[in-house]
Amino acid sequence: MSYSIDESAAWLTSGAAAVAILLITGAAVVQRRGSSRCAGWLRLLAVSAAVAALTGWASWHALEQRQAAPMQEAIASKHSCLVEFTLTQMVSSSVLEDPGSQEDGGQAPLGQRFRAQLTHLDCGTGAFRLDAPVLVSGRLAAGSSTEPGTRFAADAKLRDIQASSRSAARLSLDAPAEQLAPPVGALAVGATLRASFLTLAATLPGDGGQLVPGLAVGDDREVAEDLVAAMKTSSLVHLTAVSGANCALVTGAVLVIGRLLMRPRLERLAAASLALVAFVVLVTPQGSVVRASAMAIVVLAADAGGRRVTGSSALNLAVIGLLVISPDMSLDAGFALSAAATAGLLLGAGPLGERLSAWMPRPLALTIAVPVAAQLLCQPVLVLLDPRVPVHGVTANLLAAPAAPIATVVGLLACLLAPLAPPLAVVLAWVAWLPASWIAAVARVTSGWPLASIPVPEGLGGVLITAIPAVLLVWWCRERGDSPPARLRRLALVALMALLVTVALGVGLGQRVGSGLTRPDPWRYWMCDVGQGDAMLIRSTAGVILMDTGPESEALDACLTEAKVSELAALILTHFDKDHDGAAATALPLAEQLIVPTTGEAHGEGIVRDAATHGIPLVFAGRGDVFTFGDLALHVLWPARTSSGQPSVLSSNEGSLAVSVKPTASCRQACVSLIALADLGEARQNELMSEAPPELLSADVVKVSHHGSRDQAAELYRVMQPKAALVSVGAENGYGHPTRSTLDMLTAAGAIPLRTDERGHLVVAGSPDDITVWSPPQALAEAAAVPRFSASGWPASPPCDTALPECAPPRSASRSRRSRTP
Repeated sequence: MSYSIDESAAWLTSGAAAVAILLITGAAVVQRRGSSRCAGWLRLLAVSAAVAALTGWASWHALEQRQAAPMQEAIASKHSCLVEFTLTQMVSSSVLEDPGSQEDGGQAPLGQRFRAQLTHLDCGTGAFRLDAPVLVSGRLAAGSSTEPGTRFAADAKLRDIQASSRSAARLSLDAPAEQLAPPVGALAVGATLRASFLTLAATLPGDGGQLVPGLAVGDDREVAEDLVAAMKTSSLVHLTAVSGANCALVTGAVLVIGRLLMRPRLERLAAASLALVAFVVLVTPQGSVVRASAMAIVVLAADAGGRRVTGSSALNLAVIGLLVISPDMSLDAGFALSAAATAGLLLGAGPLGERLSAWMPRPLALTIAVPVAAQLLCQPVLVLLDPRVPVHGVTANLLAAPAAPIATVVGLLACLLAPLAPPLAVVLAWVAWLPASWIAAVARVTSGWPLASIPVPEGLGGVLITAIPAVLLVWWCRERGDSPPARLRRLALVALMALLVTVALGVGLGQRVGSGLTRPDPWRYWMCDVGQGDAMLIRSTAGVILMDTGPESEALDACLTEAKVSELAALILTHFDKDHDGAAATALPLAEQLIVPTTGEAHGEGIVRDAATHGIPLVFAGRGDVFTFGDLALHVLWPARTSSGQPSVLSSNEGSLAVSVKPTASCRQACVSLIALADLGEARQNELMSEAPPELLSADVVKVSHHGSRDQAAELYRVMQPKAALVSVGAENGYGHPTRSTLDMLTAAGAIPLRTDERGHLVVAGSPDDITVWSPPQALAEAAAVPRFSASGWPASPPCDTALPECAPPRSASRSRRSRTP
């Protein structure tokens, strides 16, 4: 007998409620018989069952909303519907329509993904009012507001989404959404204040200027990806946006001011509550802010009633209440991390500080205990997001912690004063810039230290490795008494913790050495090893794009899994030979849109029809088209439409899609550029070179055409001046790819040829003057790294690279290694 999800939820909710009733009854019976201790345990279990029933009921109700019949019918129909939605998050201005971009036949514009609340749905059979969270893909009309609370209307297709997502469905816009109304009321005031502050913060230089809006008002849209990566590695990423501690700072400051003004207690509490609400509106209800606000409300309400509440009780009530009101909060990583960090502070910071104070001054002990306790409780959640443990996280937090409150409070004051007293706001913004710059410097320096992080197993294994030491440490800190058994228990706990940490470090160090000192993160381009075929991942701030799929699904799946890619901002098929689109059926369901060359051949392909059938937006791309994905812009170099604007008559290799990938203005740091030539031959490469704008023909990295065949235009490669040349080719293929003449031509053009048949995946990271190309580990005999390229030019004696036949290792050697392009 099988049950649907909603039936199972109903049974579980009813069962939990029944258990709660039975336990309450049992507690009353036991109490009458004089067993107070047993009755207390039964009441505790009854409360737990009642909470489970209440949470289950709320989840059941939310599930019904997610599975509303009109939405399910729209998903099944795969037809466009008229929708209205409201933004629920701040989005970057790069999601706005680019008037200079061109789409073939008015097809779906490419843009970022952002969260919204679907409010109206009309698929031609009637209009329905809804209240469902959705993940929107597409663009907003130029000039629209990008602030929470803005209402939009558009034609869009609804698509299914994985069950673990906080969203009920995906919404793929057919055209840029038109703004219906800007934010109103308090949301409008918050948007105005943030806009004034962002304008002011834009004048602040460097990393500090990027962090100030995030620290002050939670607006992290301007933080560069490499800075975010550095803060993740150093365990400071919670400072890139408003943390829950900021709520405590605001309410505490209002209460202190009220006390200094000698106002009555109820007035102080009312003022603190109003300040808290205003602060949440200003910074938007992020997970950590919602958790902290709920705790503050519990504490203020208890204080208003003349009662005191412990921190752990406030945390429990806040978490339970929020999960009952909004069950999907359980899927919010920010909420989970905030709750875990708070639990760590409440349960572990005090006892750990007491233990440490036996060996050091008490203030220093407490200073160390706070980040250690928070880090330990957060780590089991963090490894589910990124299976690595930051080695220097506690040190980084100790160094950055004193600066965070200053940047937050002063930055918030600057935001509030920006529209009222601009000169004073400028002074305060510069004051906030100093500690923000310090935090960024700490992140960059500590993330560059040796052994900045160690990998741990993914999933449950990583959770256990990080959770068990945390539990043991809390137990050790709370172990009391000086009797021999107590001392023995403490010694056993310390030995067990040391053993677990040693094992974890050993496993992590072994994985680091075995993986060539870790794959770079963030990476920019990832040439998958799919044998004799092409498949390249391109990473932007708007998502990952997959260009071609290789011939087989198994190889593509392995690459996507290793790269941790489960969704694609776009799938690009350069042409329709099996070595380029053989696994397209595997990749297409993951993609937000499909881009193919504007050729007559493409219009008749089955994969194109499949995309239309499944409601996946489709774009036929030709020379001159530009597609913007966050900090990258893809300029189409080939094929060209006819003089009358019709699709190209070329097909197969000659009509394959070639692109130049360039950084956009939103790329805060120098971004590595790329030209991907698909399978174009020499004649078409020469045509491309003569017709493309010169500024699009330079590239730091080139994806060599047609697996390194001899049919290449040497002059084009000399014009491009690439530093690295990626050759996707199968081992011992029967075509002789790559040919010796092509490898010599690449070397003569100043590029180091790097081959997937010898190195496996080729992962490109870094900046134009400091490019890193990483590959999976290779035998120690091949471990000599190629020197970095620097602004000073080539080394005096170019190194012998294993990509060249005369330098190639024995075929028995294991695949690839880490290398640096000179």
